[in-house]
Amino acid sequence: MGEQTIKKLLPEEVVNNNFDNDAKTNALGFIAYLRSNKMPPVKNTEYSYYKGQRICKLQIGGAECKKNSWAVCLLFYYMDNYTNQILSEGLQNVIWNSIVFCASGIGCSPNKPCAGGMSRTILGKELHSVCRYSPSRSIKIWNPGETTVADIIKLLEFEKTARDNAPPDELKKKGCIERSSEPNPMYTTEKNVRREIGEVAGLFLNGGRLEDLTAFIEWIKSNKLQLSWSNWFGWSVTSKSKKICSILVEGYGYNACSWRIVFNYDRLDDESLLSDERLKKIVWRNIKPCNNCCGCGVKQRRTVFGKELENPCSLDFWNPEPIEIECAKQLILAKRRI
Repeated sequence: MGEQTIKKLLPEEVVNNNFDNDAKTNALGFIAYLRSNKMPPVKNTEYSYYKGQRICKLQIGGAECKKNSWAVCLLFYYMDNYTNQILSEGLQNVIWNSIVFCASGIGCSPNKPCAGGMSRTILGKELHSVCRYSPSRSIKIWNPGETTVADIIKLLEFEKTARDNAPPDELKKKGCIERSSEPNPMYTTEKNVRREIGEVAGLFLNGGRLEDLTAFIEWIKSNKLQLSWSNWFGWSVTSKSKKICSILVEGYGYNACSWRIVFNYDRLDDESLLSDERLKKIVWRNIKPCNNCCGCGVKQRRTVFGKELENPCSLDFWNPEPIEIECAKQLILAKRRI
């Protein structure tokens, strides 16, 4: 028999299977609104479109996520055109209350550089310490209740009217801008160039960070692990064609002149993988909690070395100190044995 095709569930099916009470009613009601207005979400984590461009994104948590967890990400290209309507209808708090603020001002993960929050004027109100990774053209609203769903629908109707009155070429241009970011020089010219990690590290790192990464690369090679280019700033560490972790070098942006080791969560629920309790605590400390900063989806619940985590983001060792490098090495060796 051939491989069985995995059926992709409709958003209504995901809600019916995993939600209850008011959350179920509110989510199903919002999906019904999208369908009746010819803006159906493609699947439970994809976009709805209006006039050929994205207008919102529906994100629904499944069985592996926090119960009744869902979000609506609104993509408003013309909000400046109906600011007065928003204020007169008293809808501004729906937007202001959904702004993501800087978690700490020193980065969301240990040793991760951060320029701190920034000031933005939104609907005439100056807001300070807004997360720089918070999308500038979208608003993400988590777990909206009945009243908030009704307010979201009003906002979508304002945006639809503004798009109806906009020149088609202008709307298309705004959509292209929303889906792209300002390119940096290396990505624009060399995104497909397969460079050695040592060469890129020499371009962007210096001092102790360069020395630490160089020594880590030598350790990888001495342990007969493979280090291969995966994208313009990342390399995969593999053993017998099995990926164990990634190494990334940040050359531009808020995290410039940094490097990090990134692990996925495969087998980290096995407490026996690391026996050293001190190293387990280092792993827990380097798991960033989700702050909804980048508009990504609903996070899964996870158990990592016996500790239950409700809403974890990624396991990254940013600019690791010697003890964190040692922890990463032990994780690599443990994962290789699996």
